[in-house]
Amino acid sequence: MAIITVKEAQVTRLNNTGHGLSILESNTADGKTYKRYYKVWFKEPHGLNVGDVVTISGFPDAAIGEPYEDRTGTMRTPVNWAINSPRILDNAPAPAQAPQPEPWASGDEPF
Repeated sequence: MAIITVKEAQVTRLNNTGHGLSILESNTADGKTYKRYYKVWFKEPHGLNVGDVVTISGFPDAAIGEPYEDRTGTMRTPVNWAINSPRILDNAPAPAQAPQPEPWASGDEPF
């Protein structure tokens, strides 16, 4: 059975049990950006957060989704990608947002 590795994918969603998540893989070729979302299910809570950048390997799985009509009127059939028995190979936490300064109360201005 094949094993895939998805490098530097961003965690986009978490499920409420802490066992599943969605990641987004982005690649650029010929001036176009291509995106692929994966559903990833763990047996134990993974401890990741939305915005984390991860490298994950595991067994690929694909399922054909429900056909739909896109904005141009073309019928499309999506492929729902998943990674089974995943292993986190690398994890970079989401960048922290700089704390916003508290507004000054009237009369507290330094000048």
